Amino acid sequence: GDIRPFDKDFYLPESLDLLPEVLKNYGYATAGFVAGGHLKSVFGFADGFDIYEDEYDFGSLFYTAPMAMEWLELNRDKPFFLFLHGYDCHSNYAKPHLFHHMYDSEYTGVAEEIIRDGFGIERVYKQKYFFEAQRTFVEDRYGRRVLGEDFFQEILPSLYESEGPSIDVTPRDMEHIIAHYDSSMAYGDMWVGLVMSTLLRLQLDQNTMVVVFSDHGESLGDYDYMHHRPVLRDKIIHVPLVVYAPFDTDTHGKTVDEVVETIDILPTVLQYLGARPPDGISGRSLVSRIRESNDEDRMQLAFSESRSQASVRSRYGQLVFEKSWLKEGENRALDQLYGFPIDGRVFSYFAFEPSGEESANEMDAHAVRLQKKLLDWLRNRKPVQVMGEFEGMEALDDLKVVLQEKGYW
Repeated sequence: GDIRPFDKDFYLPESLDLLPEVLKNYGYATAGFVAGGHLKSVFGFADGFDIYEDEYDFGSLFYTAPMAMEWLELNRDKPFFLFLHGYDCHSNYAKPHLFHHMYDSEYTGVAEEIIRDGFGIERVYKQKYFFEAQRTFVEDRYGRRVLGEDFFQEILPSLYESEGPSIDVTPRDMEHIIAHYDSSMAYGDMWVGLVMSTLLRLQLDQNTMVVVFSDHGESLGDYDYMHHRPVLRDKIIHVPLVVYAPFDTDTHGKTVDEVVETIDILPTVLQYLGARPPDGISGRSLVSRIRESNDEDRMQLAFSESRSQASVRSRYGQLVFEKSWLKEGENRALDQLYGFPIDGRVFSYFAFEPSGEESANEMDAHAVRLQKKLLDWLRNRKPVQVMGEFEGMEALDDLKVVLQEKGYW
């Protein structure tokens, strides 16, 4: 189904058909081993799973991968669906000893302090580390604390303008932070490799479909920030998607240079497995696009939304909308935005120019088309159910502390 990704405190409604629920109806054993955080079962993600382990909040594949490999041993003779997750590439990029200084080990400087600071990555703005900057929280409409957008939109910029207490972050320091990020990637890759080796050892590699993906990237110094919250630009929303279908040999090693969305994963998996997708889903199967691209795919769009922005991306460009413009009566306000100037204030357009031949007029026309598509999408998206309507709020007390420490609640 389609839900509105507006509130970070949402939960999945019971009416939503999840992939493990569909496959369970086809006789699959189902298991999820996740690193807590916003994938906790209290948010509805455990529906359809025979086993759903979510004990380690913002934890690592160090905890979840061994459990997954043990479960594979026990379920090797059954059709199965396994969901494996870890926060290994999430800030603050501090990893176990052997990987902590895997790259750039000779460095000494402020980047090490930033990495040790649990909120250090978020305190970097325009090559300055505002080490005293305090996170701000506001109450949402249900009386819960959530991370205030003004931390990124007002507080850090105002500190920068007023030359508040800070330490300069040089290109050399940025290079070292990125080296830590690279080591986080290598650490996660090691665990994925161990899981793939388990499939090979159990002789499951030729009849098991594997999908590897991420929910977001990191700015790493672009767009003035180091992390992923303030902007919906390509380094944040252009994430890896790797599909290994051993039974579709003609697609092995192929790269598909088209715009797709993570909501396309569910119908893609189900088509490969010969299963019927649930009614009303928004994603589209990518099987035909993996096997053979066509010109129609070149106008596919990908939509994204955060608390402060909404975005639509095509092959040729991206339009970003600053949602702070919206007040009461959202749909009424949206109606006033059709044809609104795309001048970098409310709407910003970023052209990719893949062929290098588009004229300025053609790019302007494409930006206007994207504006209408994005506003139509915002008007028609379905509202998500939020935790304020959920009876199990008391189960969140301990989890809220963890999420607050990570800057979410």
